[in-house]
This record gives sequence, C-alpha cells and structure tokens, in this order.
Amino acid sequence: MKRPVWCPHLDCNFKTHSQNLMCVGYLPKPERHDDSLNDYRLCIDTRETGHDIFDLQINKGDVWNLIRILKTIT
Repeated sequence: MKRPVWCPHLDCNFKTHSQNLMCVGYLPKPERHDDSLNDYRLCIDTRETGHDIFDLQINKGDVWNLIRILKTIT
C-alpha cells in the first residue's frame, strides 16, 4: 500500500490509507501536546472543500476514545 498522492506530509512513516480519503503514519518524532506525546498523524482529504487536507496529530489514547465514540453509531 502506498501513500496517497494528495498527502502533503512526506515526513511521516506511512502506515495505511482507507478509500484514498484518509491516511495515517508515524510522526518522525513525537510531538508533545498537553501531558502526552502525539506519535501519529491522521490526514483526511476533504473533497467537498476543494481537496483541503485536514490533519490531526494523535496518540493511542485519542484513537481509543474515537473508537469508543464511533461504536455508538454502529
């Protein structure tokens, strides 16, 4: 699997993408945020807004919280 061509963050160690709309990779070095370290970057291609890229620096705690929220709608 290759990094989507629209993803501008070539510094990430690319992991995977979904439907060529989202991708995730490891940050080259963890970034401190509040009291934790973010070690991933999640990028979303927003086709509806002219292919602007929405990106978040996240950690595993953020991922587990997102999973918990998404499970309520499945």
